[in-house]
Amino acid sequence: MSESPEEFIYTFNFLKLIKFFSKNGVVTMAIVAVLSYRLNDLSNDIFNNGILPLINIDIKTENNKIIKFDEYAIKLYKTDIYIGKILISLIKTIIIIYVIYLIGYAIKLI
Repeated sequence: MSESPEEFIYTFNFLKLIKFFSKNGVVTMAIVAVLSYRLNDLSNDIFNNGILPLINIDIKTENNKIIKFDEYAIKLYKTDIYIGKILISLIKTIIIIYVIYLIGYAIKLI
């Protein structure tokens, strides 16, 4: 670009902007960002409202206190490590990876 920054500001051209967007795929990336955000919401809703209630069972601790699975923790050097939350996050990640694999496989078949 041979224009100085001041000349660029004063000679703003909407057509140049549209050409820049189409040349660099900005519109496609914006669509992908919106779709990925919505897919993230959908997968979180499916997991939190469909699968998590099946996994999040009640556990009886050694003092006969009943807690949820995601509240289960072990003590390590006076610190609570929430094993239940870690395992739920791991299960969620495995399920999402498998669903992505199935979607990719289905698209490949088409």
